Parts: sequence; structure tokens; C-alpha cells
Amino acid sequence: MKIHPTNILVLMTALMGFSWGAFAQEPDPGLDGRVQRVQGRALELCFTASPAPQIGSEVEILGTSYVTLNKAFVREVYRPEGRAKVMAFGQPSCVAANLIEGQALRGWHARALGAH
Repeated sequence: MKIHPTNILVLMTALMGFSWGAFAQEPDPGLDGRVQRVQGRALELCFTASPAPQIGSEVEILGTSYVTLNKAFVREVYRPEGRAKVMAFGQPSCVAANLIEGQALRGWHARALGAH
């Protein structure tokens, strides 16, 4: 039995999708905020399309990864990198938070836990 190269490519793409889906999350512009500033463990998180999380709530920090499938299609996925606790409201639509665990870099996404 001969296997056509296209079938192999389809199978590999499907398997990669399943394995990345185990820990990666899809972007959601309606829920995601951005890490605007990082100073040690202090963060400034801004939410432009959704209301900012309440003081005392936890936020998941999502790092960005890019997966290239078949040299033509690039997929952006997010992986959990840390958690932060909202401490105070800042500028309009922004909050001050402290990193509880993990890491955060400027430009990474932030999502209120329980918002997915």
C-alpha cells in the first residue's frame, strides 16, 4: 500500500494541531488585555476591548508563540506563562497587578481567569 505525500502532510498537520491545542489557547480580542509595563514583579495591564478585571481578581499571563505549518501557514498561539493579582485601578482601562508566579514580558496577553 502506497501512501500519498499529501495524506502524510494532512496527518502531520492534524497531529500538530492536537498537540499544540493541549496547552495553547486561541487569541480572543474581546477578552484579552496586554501587558503594558513590567517593573520587577509589578505589572500594568490594559484592557481596551473589555472591562478591566476587579481588584483582587487573578489574571493569566499568556506568552505568544508562532507555529509554522507546511512553510506557508503561520499560526499564533498563546501559552500560559504566569499569573498576576490585580491590586489597583490605574489609567482608564488599565490596572496595576503583582506577578504571583511565572513571568511576564511587555506585549504579552493578559486574560482574567474564568473569562474563557
